[in-house]
Amino acid sequence: MRQLKTVFRDRWVKYFIVVVLVAIITFYFPKATVSAYFMLIIIAGGLLANSDRELNQVKKD
Repeated sequence: MRQLKTVFRDRWVKYFIVVVLVAIITFYFPKATVSAYFMLIIIAGGLLANSDRELNQVKKD
């Protein structure tokens, strides 16, 4: 379980997950609105910012 958490903490893993989600949505819903993509990008940005904060917290400890 601990290993799984460290894998998901990695920034590139989160980025890859978001890219895969966008690819799946594009494949299944080709007529999806642009706002849906913007929402995904905002979520991705939030995940990446979160991982940076976690990293800084670990460095401080």
